[in-house]
Amino acid sequence: MMEYREDSTETLTRYKRRWIFLVFFTLLQCFPGISFSMFGQISSFFVSYFNVTYTQVDWLTVAINVAPIFLTLPLSWTIFRNMLGFRGIAVICASTSVIAFACFAISMTDGSLFALSVIGQTVGGISGQLVMTIPPTFAALWFPENEVGTAIGVTSMGTYIGNFIGLLVPTYSLVHGNANSTSMRWKEQDKYALIWIYSTCVFVAAGLGLFICIFVTNFPPKPPTIAQKNKRCSEEFAKNRTSTKFWLQIRFLLTNRTFLCGTLVFAIVFQTPIVETTMMSQIVREFSNRSHLTLKPSIVGSFTMCFNSLGNAVGAVIAGKLVDKLKHYDTLSIVGTFLCFLSTLIILLGSVFAVYQLLYVGNALLGVFAQISLVTIYDMTTQHTYPVDETFVSIWLIGIAVPFGLFYGPIGRLIFKSFGGTGVLLFQSGSFAVGAALCFLFSPEYGRLDVEESSESDQNENTRVLERQALVQHGNVE
Repeated sequence: MMEYREDSTETLTRYKRRWIFLVFFTLLQCFPGISFSMFGQISSFFVSYFNVTYTQVDWLTVAINVAPIFLTLPLSWTIFRNMLGFRGIAVICASTSVIAFACFAISMTDGSLFALSVIGQTVGGISGQLVMTIPPTFAALWFPENEVGTAIGVTSMGTYIGNFIGLLVPTYSLVHGNANSTSMRWKEQDKYALIWIYSTCVFVAAGLGLFICIFVTNFPPKPPTIAQKNKRCSEEFAKNRTSTKFWLQIRFLLTNRTFLCGTLVFAIVFQTPIVETTMMSQIVREFSNRSHLTLKPSIVGSFTMCFNSLGNAVGAVIAGKLVDKLKHYDTLSIVGTFLCFLSTLIILLGSVFAVYQLLYVGNALLGVFAQISLVTIYDMTTQHTYPVDETFVSIWLIGIAVPFGLFYGPIGRLIFKSFGGTGVLLFQSGSFAVGAALCFLFSPEYGRLDVEESSESDQNENTRVLERQALVQHGNVE
């Protein structure tokens, strides 16, 4: 076994093109982020244009969480059977993004096509689930262990760049249309502005899909780590992947305490801010009468969530570096989630005292600290479940976590109707407190990293033996 590992290290390769792929996968992450964030802050326009209620418009945001409920099991089966590889997943992500934004664009041609927008967002949920499996899988397949955290963080950053675009661009376009036009005229201007935005996304997503089809492979020709080398030799090309082993692998995940608790924390940290995404402009409108707010609530709500997206984008890079340097997953997740809780208290104070600057600061900090938790859990779950396929693990992580958004949105709306914006933000704070408590249940055992450290220890011992033998042969050791 020692000789095998020593030989295998000679074939490990770090391909420079992994950085090019990193850029393109980061861009691919943007589209679910755009579709998730672009409806909430301009909900009043959709209420007027489609003649629907605010609760119905909320479904333009939360419908993205429907697909994982139905797709997790069949997707994990195709991955287990090697019928769907990493490249195929990326192509599906690009294709479903094209379909989703095409539905959005077509729905804006007539006020009776609201259902088509919901259908488009549901289709976009396929991309939303699969694209979130890309960071840990891509990082493990193409990067050495000391770069995995950074790769996960940078790739995940694309989602929040997309959130920023989805929050700012539609809001800016619509508000400038509203300012100088009559009612019917601004509806027409805003409609065509949105069609232009959606159509642009269609063409960019199609271009990314074409690049992936031509250049991306399921895995690099030679693996970057010994752990990937060993796993590829022992499992990837195995022929006896039966349905029994499939269910046993699912059972292993669903009975693994660290995986389950990590998934619940991931769900809380990732999905709880949906209550702000869908309702922040209405929360701001609620306290605007108590303040000297000169900007429109939709503008303040959009800016507030933009700060959250920028915090997430910056935090993703910081979190990646921290994970690479420390590898203390339990500590990082506890600290990150607890600091998220404290950040939500700042947001709550901003709402109670009608100080919208505190909303900006609190959401920026929430974004940074949320990424410390999310990037840590991404890497921890694939580490802890090694040698189970990273894509298989990520499909179940996202498949369980993402549907939580279906509950957070309606629950948040119900709380808002009963207790106002303060009640919604208290609910958000309480959720993060529960998440921080769950982090104490994580186990510090990590398979993939242990393989690398064991191999390095074997190699060092081998080197010392060879050096000693050389010294003995030259008569320098008694």
